[in-house]
Amino acid sequence: MTLPTGYYQSGDAMTLFVNQGERDACVLGTIDDHMIVEYEMPSGTTAMQILNNEKGAFFVRSVSYTSCPKIWIQAISDGVGGWKGNSQYSGYIDFPKEGVQS
Repeated sequence: MTLPTGYYQSGDAMTLFVNQGERDACVLGTIDDHMIVEYEMPSGTTAMQILNNEKGAFFVRSVSYTSCPKIWIQAISDGVGGWKGNSQYSGYIDFPKEGVQS
């Protein structure tokens, strides 16, 4: 699906203002008018958020690596194929391969 101008696509780089600072982020996947992004903190840990998919996107909700909904796992698999998954509390979390449709 090609998104109209003004929308992000999987693999796009962006910057988010999170935890009192600008953070580099990558769009992992998209579903309709939402996207899931992974951003990196200065310590090297990463986290994910679901945002409205538009330039100047705003926060919808945070998503943990261990409880990421299957619909978003599939969107990530279809998008960039995985995540960095360096959780602040759990260390590295592998991207689940089970249940993903190819």
